[in-house]
Amino acid sequence: MENTYKRIEIKPEPGIYKLTSLLNGKCYVGKSTNVKNRITDHFKSVVGITSIADQAVHHAIRKEGFWNWTIEIITYCDKDKLNELEKYYIEFFKG
Repeated sequence: MENTYKRIEIKPEPGIYKLTSLLNGKCYVGKSTNVKNRITDHFKSVVGITSIADQAVHHAIRKEGFWNWTIEIITYCDKDKLNELEKYYIEFFKG
């Protein structure tokens, strides 16, 4: 996981991010007041280190392997825009 952070810059700021399977193209769009911590929590949950919500994306990452997923920071934004932007990007990437 540490190598992932070396390849992309992930800031501890509010924003929207996307996790995408390289095997099937399905993606998960999420929001956080601290994107770096949230993405770290997702991957820790995959390996059973933390107790954030058990989500379908965690099962998919576990099944497909970390190396078959990409992490993208869509945008950093003000905290008050998180809900609006998350909804927008979920719909945008459904297309």
